[in-house]
Amino acid sequence: MKKIDLTKLDKVTLLEIKCSENYFLSPNSLKNISLKKECNFQFKDSNISSRIIYRTVAQKDVEIDLKITLSSIEENVKNIDVFLEIYILNLDESNNISIKPFLEIPQKEIKFEHKVTIGAPNENWIAYLKSRGLTYNQALKLISQSFITGQ
Repeated sequence: MKKIDLTKLDKVTLLEIKCSENYFLSPNSLKNISLKKECNFQFKDSNISSRIIYRTVAQKDVEIDLKITLSSIEENVKNIDVFLEIYILNLDESNNISIKPFLEIPQKEIKFEHKVTIGAPNENWIAYLKSRGLTYNQALKLISQSFITGQ
């Protein structure tokens, strides 16, 4: 899986995809940051199957304004299957999070899908972990680590 650090990209970035490969966007934890990015994944060749995954924990004082576009401008490109998954665990109600997935599908033989989930930690999970002897902060840390790894 190829890793792409969003904080190191320009404000607007074009990423040309020429082969089947999976991408993991990072950073996976944000604190005291404003992340405003536009990423365009442009598929140039036929027969590409990819997953693009972004999992992050938005801690405190976070602003995320993220636009991700999946596109193919070549008319002869066929058999593309791409799934964009974005998961954000929001730990602070005052965080400002805006995710905008755009799917530009010019041909019938191109399949772009997306899933975006933004949520807070489950209070039942925290209560359960606290009943097992963890402090609130330890429980939140454990939940955040499990969230990042997708477990």
